[in-house]
Amino acid sequence: MTSPILALRRAVHARLSGDAALAAMLGGPRIHEEPPRAAEGL
Repeated sequence: MTSPILALRRAVHARLSGDAALAAMLGGPRIHEEPPRAAEGL
């Protein structure tokens, strides 16, 4: 059985990664569930 949270994350990721216009506005196809570690303190 898949966790509801995991299923939601997968659904959101699939929706976001399938939107070319949104990816272009965000500067590329990278989607993060949490901020990258290198982004801390920015």
